[in-house]
Amino acid sequence: MPAANSRSLTHKSDALVIGAGPAGTSAAILLAQSGWRVSIVEQHPYPREKVCGGCIAAGNFSLLDELGVGDAVRQRAGAELTHVGWMRADTTLIANMPPCTDSRDRFGRALGRDVLDELLMERAAAAGVRVVQPAKVRKVSGWPGNFTCEAESASLPGSRTPRKSVNISASLVIDAHGSWERPPQFDVAGEQRDLHRAAQRDSDLFAFKSTFEGAALKPGLLPVLALDGGYGGIVVGNEGFTTVALCMRRDKLRELRIRSRGLAAAVV
Repeated sequence: MPAANSRSLTHKSDALVIGAGPAGTSAAILLAQSGWRVSIVEQHPYPREKVCGGCIAAGNFSLLDELGVGDAVRQRAGAELTHVGWMRADTTLIANMPPCTDSRDRFGRALGRDVLDELLMERAAAAGVRVVQPAKVRKVSGWPGNFTCEAESASLPGSRTPRKSVNISASLVIDAHGSWERPPQFDVAGEQRDLHRAAQRDSDLFAFKSTFEGAALKPGLLPVLALDGGYGGIVVGNEGFTTVALCMRRDKLRELRIRSRGLAAAVV
């Protein structure tokens, strides 16, 4: 029995998209622009941060233009990335970044995912996509041409809006949530699918990032960091913020934590 403070909504769509990152919103926008009725379900309220360096390659701007957000991204992004660096310990090498010759944008740029994701979501809504956010998909059942999605819409922090159960019927389902997220239960054509991710391995990469104001890195330079058991990058993006994004093998990170117990992360 549903809780007393909840209510139920039912939607019909041609396509349901689970997850509103760049892949999910891009698919939703393109389908909506082709006349499809599209619903998109995203569990996080926006804007939100993501563990991502934020770099956008020059060749991607043609797609952003097709999606209708190219100029907005250009206005908000950091300087063109005209140089690439390689850094390891005390050694630094810097070279010119090869320009893209078949696009109006010759170089890539950096933009925080908090800004990019929100721009894409706003564009999706403007294109007619029904946005259900924040909400979590609990179950998808049915078969191609006749899917049913069960979702639960959460209240925003501080809001008195009651929690809602949302049922969405769709001919097509696009599963675009992150691979690190626990997926919804799929029961397609009577066959339940176990899509839970595999157990963690020592070789798995653990990703993390930090963002700074007032850093000395020159805009337009993209240093790549070479680490024992990992790699990373530094870039100046929108509003002058400098992002340091890193990936490291879990076993190497564990060794560092044991060897450097009690030290601050910046010292390690």
